[in-house]
Amino acid sequence: MENLELLLSLIGTAVSFLIATVVFIVKFVRSIRTRKMIASESDLLDAVIPLIELAEKYKNYSGEEKKEFVLTKLNQFAIENKISFDSDAIVKRIEELIILSKNVNVNITKENENGK
Repeated sequence: MENLELLLSLIGTAVSFLIATVVFIVKFVRSIRTRKMIASESDLLDAVIPLIELAEKYKNYSGEEKKEFVLTKLNQFAIENKISFDSDAIVKRIEELIILSKNVNVNITKENENGK
């Protein structure tokens, strides 16, 4: 009877240890995947500003055409680097940057007018 209790205790401990190990491994693998995905998305978002600067050099194109140019180049970058491409998030980021640059430009223009 005593051996049976000892055996059941060991089996219970081993099963608990096995479950804890499996949970740890699953969480570890998920965190690695998440970290890679975040790094990839960060690389994609970092590529936005230089492409916007490049698009701004094309003076004869409308704002929509420039945005499409940037989106196309970013999509190519995503495909080349095997990054998932979320066009809605990228469009939102581009629009945020456009609003920011317009606000900065307005403030600089006002300062120049006041300084004259």
